[in-house]
Amino acid sequence: MTAVSTNSDDREYHVFLEKIQARLSLVTEQLFVTDQKDLYESFLAALPASEYQYHNCSACKRFVNTYGGLATINSDGTLESPLWSNEDAPELYQGSIRAMLRQIKKAHVVNVFYDKANVWGNPITGGWRHLSAVPSSKMVYTERALSAGQKRAEKREDYSIVCRALADLSLEIIQQVVSFLQAEALYRSERFIGPAQWLLTLKTLRETVSGKKRDNLTWKAVATAPAGYCHPKSTAIGTLFDDITAGLSFEEVKRKFAAITNPTVYQRSTVAPTTGAIKQAEKLFADMGLASALARRYATLEELPTSAMVWSSPIVAASKQLHVGGVFSHLQPKGTPVAVGAVPTVTMTWEKFKRTVLPTAREIEALVPATADRFMALVTASDQDAPPILQWDNDQERNAFSWYYASGIDAEMNRRLVEAGGRTKDNAIRCSLMWDDRNDLDLHCVTPRGDHIYYGNKNACRYGGALDVDRNVRGETMTPVENIRWAKGTALAGRYRFSVNLYGTHGGYRANTPFTVEVEVDGQVFTVSGVSIGVGSTIDVADFDYTPDRAIVLRGATNVQRAATSANVWGVAPGSYVPVTAVVKSPNLWSQSLEQHGKYVFFLLKDCRDTQQGVGRGFFNEMLKAELRPVRSVLEAYAAGATIEGDAGACGIGISSSSTGDMTLRVTSPNGRAVYKLDRWD
Repeated sequence: MTAVSTNSDDREYHVFLEKIQARLSLVTEQLFVTDQKDLYESFLAALPASEYQYHNCSACKRFVNTYGGLATINSDGTLESPLWSNEDAPELYQGSIRAMLRQIKKAHVVNVFYDKANVWGNPITGGWRHLSAVPSSKMVYTERALSAGQKRAEKREDYSIVCRALADLSLEIIQQVVSFLQAEALYRSERFIGPAQWLLTLKTLRETVSGKKRDNLTWKAVATAPAGYCHPKSTAIGTLFDDITAGLSFEEVKRKFAAITNPTVYQRSTVAPTTGAIKQAEKLFADMGLASALARRYATLEELPTSAMVWSSPIVAASKQLHVGGVFSHLQPKGTPVAVGAVPTVTMTWEKFKRTVLPTAREIEALVPATADRFMALVTASDQDAPPILQWDNDQERNAFSWYYASGIDAEMNRRLVEAGGRTKDNAIRCSLMWDDRNDLDLHCVTPRGDHIYYGNKNACRYGGALDVDRNVRGETMTPVENIRWAKGTALAGRYRFSVNLYGTHGGYRANTPFTVEVEVDGQVFTVSGVSIGVGSTIDVADFDYTPDRAIVLRGATNVQRAATSANVWGVAPGSYVPVTAVVKSPNLWSQSLEQHGKYVFFLLKDCRDTQQGVGRGFFNEMLKAELRPVRSVLEAYAAGATIEGDAGACGIGISSSSTGDMTLRVTSPNGRAVYKLDRWD
């Protein structure tokens, strides 16, 4: 310590303080806590005897013992002090610094460092200046959901979980999982390749070092891992590790993984939140000031940032000043006519289309698909000043945008029905039921003539209707589905009443099984979600009067979470070409590259609007920041019932790295017009 009033005898001490602050200001990496907690004794012991009493200070001791043992971890696993260096230290303190550095070099990392203090140490007391430093704003822990101590405890647990997983899993098993995901051979592969590749990289790195270096590199990986990466055995890819280790066939591995990653259940709470969970969420959002962040509205094309754009029409580009040239540069000049003659369809990948076609494209039109399962909408926060809640949003670079596929469930229902032999096409009326455990749910229908179609009388209706798929009689599958249908031209006019009955439970699953029902009537599709309430319970899910080729009104269903149409409601006609106003990346790829949330590209369409009330979601749990995980059941219930404000302005058709669907585009360029079909991502 030294007196605040500087004199020549104190000059080295002040230089020492300045060097400490200068070194700390240059640190940009995560800091770690080591097991060296009594450094101050080494500091004092190395000083000249005449300086011992002068530096024996309780304030300085607290600083050194609290912060002096902190370290950064180099790429080779060695430790480095963010505070101490002999390169430019005053001669008086070089012995003390060498002594502390020797201890830090042989130290063990015991945790990730988190501290809410804006100032380390106590700079001045009673007219005396002490060892202290000011950390950069990035070093100050600001999370409000967890205290710094709770965050350190969480990281200790993450470290233990990762170490256990790495000990249990062989390099070959992890490599096999990564190869399956990279080959996009599994459903929603793009969502999980990041965590699997992260684990493989860490496993490979750990095998190149040993001892403390291996532990240090593990701590570094845990500290910087994206949300969810540190729990590989308890997430969806954990089933891949277990199933491949167990020697299951690829088809069985693929089937089980698809069931777990089904969008209708993945990271979704399947029961209503408890009173305690609601109170916890209320307190958390009040403490964090996040209430205003929950309200969501539809995004507009004009507000999308430059970082989102892959391509935009000349008119949009001019309005956003994204093009090069004057205000009229988008106009077609005389002497460069565009040919519009018919040309054969060219099939190519999205990456090639982006690289070779988009740079010269003046107009793009998309062929509207017959089904609604690939329509999407961009949404954003109603209050643009609200605190960030999405993983790709932060105070430094705001990005409050997210997206939803309103009818993503349709594809999963179709997949199950096709595999089970059910008929999904050419139906006048179709009612399909799916759920995700081994319980035995049954689909029932009472027809206009009073016939009762169910498992006990699958062909009770003599005029075309029948139950053609009946699953989980013995709990045989985790991806069950049932289907009652009438082929086109066979359904009689009148009242149809559908219900779901929980006949029995299998495999220890609870009786409150979540389910989804899809009702299709002459091309109009309704989706209803519900939860069974006990063995023997019957829940009414669809009740309507049918007249061939006329729209129906789905009567209010009981005991359901929501009911809404999911097709023919986007304002664009299936089978027609609609102008594309912009091609944009999904928000998780705009300013950051959080590919663990998938790689998507959206073709926004002119006049495309989602007119379904209550179907779209402002956010999904898997998009939210990690500190909100403790209240995810409450947020799931909130998002399921919240209405998105405003008029949908940035809607269109989406493709992903795992599926481009039947994406057909008509492109006009200076060289003419051509039709392209995107058959895969790359």
